[in-house]
This record gives sequence, structure tokens and C-alpha cells, in this order.
Amino acid sequence: QGLNLFRRVEHVWKHPSSPLEEPLAAYELAPGCRITIGHPALVNGVWRRPESVCKDIASFENVVYQLEIEGHIDTVLVGSSEGVVCALLGCYCGEDFGWNIFTRKTVRCDKPCKKCAKACLPGLTFDHTRLTPKMLEARYEPY
Repeated sequence: QGLNLFRRVEHVWKHPSSPLEEPLAAYELAPGCRITIGHPALVNGVWRRPESVCKDIASFENVVYQLEIEGHIDTVLVGSSEGVVCALLGCYCGEDFGWNIFTRKTVRCDKPCKKCAKACLPGLTFDHTRLTPKMLEARYEPY
């Protein structure tokens, strides 16, 4: 208990929609928990995409954010009373999602770590303007 339940936010990646694009569709999984298409959320113990759980889009957002936290507890509880566990950068969400770019990180642990040796890629950025289709399609080594 206590401080062991909390992790520092190491990086907040801002993802604005381009002025030439429509705002990003968001689904509401619980009060206060809106996530974009394809973003993993833990629903009844299974990682799911919100569009497979919700039938309607709740809102359109001009800016969304992705968090990268310290260590390898790469989830966050989002929402008010009910809350939903959502994946953060570095989280492996099972075979349906695979070991994709979002299972990687840019910030290493404070101490030497075997997971970081594979999860942290030198020069990696989650700046939405620099993520290429090739990066999004790539698969990475498990850790």
C-alpha cells in the first residue's frame, strides 16, 4: 500500500488532430473514461478495443493524450465511480494487439532493468507527426 501504488508520469504525449482531419472519435467506456478507436481497455479481464464494446461514439476530440509512466506497471484506472483499466505506453495487451510500437517506451527505469533493455528504443518518439505506417505495422520482440 501507500506510495507503492503510485508511479511518476514521465512523459505526456499530445496528439492533436490535424487541421485537415476530422477530430478524433472517442468512446465512453464509463463515466469520465473516453478513449479513441483502437485504444486497449481491460473489459471483464480481456483487453478490448472500445469500438468492440460501445456501439456509439461519445464525442469528437481535437486533442488526446498518451501517458508514459515510470516502471512497468503500464496501466491507469480512468473514470469516476466505475473506472476502467486502460493501457499506457509499454503495456502488452495480448495477441489481438501484438507486440506493436505501443509496447515500447522512451524512458528507462531508474535502475538497470532487463525489460528496459528490450522495451526502450533509442530515438523512439510517440510524436504523432513522426509515427510512420512502417512503425505502426512493425512487431517487436517480447520482454
